[in-house]
Amino acid sequence: MVRGIFGIVGALVIFTASSATATDIDIGPITVMNDFDVEITVTVYHADDIDEPFESYKIKVGKSLELEYDGKPYNIGGDWLIRVEPVGKDPSRRRLLWKVAEYKDNAFRVRAKVAYDGK
Repeated sequence: MVRGIFGIVGALVIFTASSATATDIDIGPITVMNDFDVEITVTVYHADDIDEPFESYKIKVGKSLELEYDGKPYNIGGDWLIRVEPVGKDPSRRRLLWKVAEYKDNAFRVRAKVAYDGK
């Protein structure tokens, strides 16, 4: 019986490690893919100061951008917030990164439409 329990736990650990679902404690660089038909502005907010933007980025149609600070990619946490504003539309709500991102190979990937819609 004990052997069976460890087998189940081991399988759960393996599944979790390979999952692309982000959590609020994940940390890594972030790439945003603009899947809108217009340019977008992406704004990120540090978890400790959600009222003030940390940085904003413009991303052209069909392009992806690894977000940088001072010219270098930087690690952010899943508890940071992200907002997407397509040209000609209202900005999205600020969304928790871990709820709208995929997390794989220690990095976040965000489709702009997912961040905009929150789904």
